[in-house]
Amino acid sequence: MKKIISVICCIILLCMPLTTWAAQENATWQKVAGKQEWTYQDAEGTSLTAKLNGYTLTIDGVGEIPAYTNNSLGNRPWHGATIVELVIGNGVTAIGANAFADFQYIYRITIPVSVLIKDSSAFRGIKEDAFFMVKGMNITNHGDEKVPYTSAESFAKLMGDYPSYRFQVDNMYMVQLLKNYCDNKNVTIAPLDALTKDANSTYPLINYSSSISLAAEDWKPGDLVHVQPKQQGVLAREVFSIMLGVMPEYHYVYSYNMSSYNLLGAPMTAEAKTYVMTIPPAYRFAGRTHALIQIGSGVVNILEDEDNSTDTITFTTDMPASVFALVYKDNF
Repeated sequence: MKKIISVICCIILLCMPLTTWAAQENATWQKVAGKQEWTYQDAEGTSLTAKLNGYTLTIDGVGEIPAYTNNSLGNRPWHGATIVELVIGNGVTAIGANAFADFQYIYRITIPVSVLIKDSSAFRGIKEDAFFMVKGMNITNHGDEKVPYTSAESFAKLMGDYPSYRFQVDNMYMVQLLKNYCDNKNVTIAPLDALTKDANSTYPLINYSSSISLAAEDWKPGDLVHVQPKQQGVLAREVFSIMLGVMPEYHYVYSYNMSSYNLLGAPMTAEAKTYVMTIPPAYRFAGRTHALIQIGSGVVNILEDEDNSTDTITFTTDMPASVFALVYKDNF
């Protein structure tokens, strides 16, 4: 008998604590007298120095480059400058929203892969074919223990949001890792060294791609279902983390977008249907149970597996479009 195993109402979205990556309206930089140089400090231990030398802006120090809203762009000390090249130092941990937005002449960016790009708008509106030199393999995790989110994934989101930008990374491992994370496969990523076998064992190359179809009894000619691995935003990740907190035996794999269409290309109506999704090969093991944490239409569902195969997960839902996390527990 078909059934949706568990439904948790949207009250959870209203009750849970949220991590906010808010813009800092009142971020204040201090000008160094007689120089095109500014310093920034805050109570979190941030200590940054920004120097403008000709058309090159260099930001060094420790901590996060603050975020700005569209109404506070003028608070950026480099706001009225002409910048062609941007150099981000190794001690910078993150870049906030709109930090370099609308600097249409920025063409060349040198930046460590350890930097978290909190919002792709940090580089919105720079030169259309801007060239990013992403340095190193020191990927940093900014998620939690249950649902990770890495600096490399933040670069992948930037790539997906602005596919005309070009990227150079250290080696072929970094090329493949970023392509695995990126939902736009048309991005331009080139290795500085295509011959070495360097890798980062903490972040193995895993293909998270999957396929999905309607179960035979629910399929009609022309019905189409699409599933795409896609890292979700802060809110969805925190929902996944909260749900894993009440599913202590389960572990996170990755998140996905699902959409269903009929023969005419219109979204399917909201009625319960059964779907079959393939499990990425790296996560297929005998004795392993999979489930989905689904978000959509204001509710959070836990969809348990309705088949006994280690290769697929069969689930029933009345949401023709949703986002979800694939999770698993081992029964051995």
